[in-house]
Amino acid sequence: RGELAAWASRREGSEYAPDRQDAVAVVGEALVRHGERALVASVLAESERWQAVRFIFMAATGLDRIRGQLALRLGAREAAVAYFERALRWAEDEALPGERAQALLGLAVTGRDPVAERAAAIAEAERLARAPGLALLLDDVAAARSAIGDVAAPGAGAPISAREREVLRLVSAGRTNREIAVALRISRHTVARHVSNALSKLGAANRAEAATVALRAGYLSD
Repeated sequence: RGELAAWASRREGSEYAPDRQDAVAVVGEALVRHGERALVASVLAESERWQAVRFIFMAATGLDRIRGQLALRLGAREAAVAYFERALRWAEDEALPGERAQALLGLAVTGRDPVAERAAAIAEAERLARAPGLALLLDDVAAARSAIGDVAAPGAGAPISAREREVLRLVSAGRTNREIAVALRISRHTVARHVSNALSKLGAANRAEAATVALRAGYLSD
């Protein structure tokens, strides 16, 4: 709390945008947990005024994720969803698995989607967090799962939906989530949920394995 107060004091004395905004991604967790409501509201409002400033990609996804957490702290769910979705797009575009996992967790705890879809997003975040160097995110996964009632993602053997079959056909053709989203006219976040659900239902560890299992099971035929 003392360091957060010192940061807030330095922030007040700087007019340089990176000092006032990029640093939010660094102190963000402390700000979300320990920042006074007035400070949280001030930082979030100011971040909107600096929206025209372009940040490096890694800073951008981290900044939007923190913005989402700050918005949730203030009870602004729709704003939080928008921030987390933007963070997810940045993370996917720049292939940042850790940030992608955190954005998925953020979206899950907003409560916007049905519980099963939120559980699937958490399951995908857990899969990402098990990659080398990301194990610390498993604590965030556990916290998110607890927040939605510890509901499990769809398990192996659950029926594959018609939309999931469409997504699997495109996955088997080597399409990226962005390309699938364009082809099916849905968001990349929705595509990611369908892919995660399909992997879970097929008991597959990755997209290539899912395509192989789906082909053998006859899910790729018209």
